[in-house]
Amino acid sequence: MTRVPSGIHGLDERIGGGFPAGRASLIRGDAGAGKTAFGLHFLMEGVRRREAVVLISADGTRPPVNHRLILALSASPLFVERRGRHSADARQLTSDLTREVRHLNAARVVIDDVLALVGREVPADQVDDFLRSLIASFEDNLGCTILLTTRTVDGRHPTPAGGAVERLSSGVIELRGVPTDRWIQVRKMRGAPADLDPYFVGGLSAPRNLSASEPNPPASAPFSRAV
Repeated sequence: MTRVPSGIHGLDERIGGGFPAGRASLIRGDAGAGKTAFGLHFLMEGVRRREAVVLISADGTRPPVNHRLILALSASPLFVERRGRHSADARQLTSDLTREVRHLNAARVVIDDVLALVGREVPADQVDDFLRSLIASFEDNLGCTILLTTRTVDGRHPTPAGGAVERLSSGVIELRGVPTDRWIQVRKMRGAPADLDPYFVGGLSAPRNLSASEPNPPASAPFSRAV
């Protein structure tokens, strides 16, 4: 399977070389865990490789992360940011995104937060079908590697929709901790080894500060540590 490097030092060797190419993977975590910063590092890696990249801020807000990440990306002609994508029709939404992504010849797309794309128009009993159609259409039509983010509360999805995205994604990475003390755990990843213990990454802010600075903690260690 072709892999797409994440840009996160210490992660790629744990997941077989990177994310599955052309597939959607999920980055989940509580507020402030670093989901948006993770996605921006993924896009930054694409820019370093001279790939066109797209950030879709689905909730329409500017990512609340270290401004150096946004400035570094915005300075590149390969970076495009879109905001506020809402649609009750998964096919129409995919068609709109496909047209833009193909026009830009983008290799990487981050959708932050993917559940904001569902919109209030989708009835609760149709959310699973909407997400299934949406993610399948992304993988079939966008022609690039996609990272989705969802927000958890105390490590759990607050709605069934989050669990649906997790089931449908080719990979799931969970972030825990605070800005100065974070852990990454790979919950699943297509084609990756089965032994995927959490590991410490320190600050998830400016690109040069993101690395696997400590070895995997022992199995008995707490998932995050006090600061």
